[in-house]
Amino acid sequence: MSGSEGLRDDALLAALWAEDEPAAGDPAFVIAAMQRLERRRLMVNVIWLAPWAAAGAAALWALEPHLQELASAFGPVLQPLNVAAVAAGLASAWLLTRPDAAAHAAV
Repeated sequence: MSGSEGLRDDALLAALWAEDEPAAGDPAFVIAAMQRLERRRLMVNVIWLAPWAAAGAAALWALEPHLQELASAFGPVLQPLNVAAVAAGLASAWLLTRPDAAAHAAV
């Protein structure tokens, strides 16, 4: 395909799209486009994070016997820290899932 054929194809496509172009403020079109972009972004994030999650799971599986020994030795000492860590995690999850959290995070 030469350069001029590509220009003709582009002009033809632009003419076809101009016939069916949605209104500038079409909320249904905007929402559908935003959902599609967010789904694509989610899939990219999952694809990038999956190997890291698998590596972390494999490392924990390999270290499990050593972690059991440490847990039995230091368990009574670290129990208050575990409770505090779980409470902090639950509080942060609750704060981040509130409906108005996005408005505060943008500030």
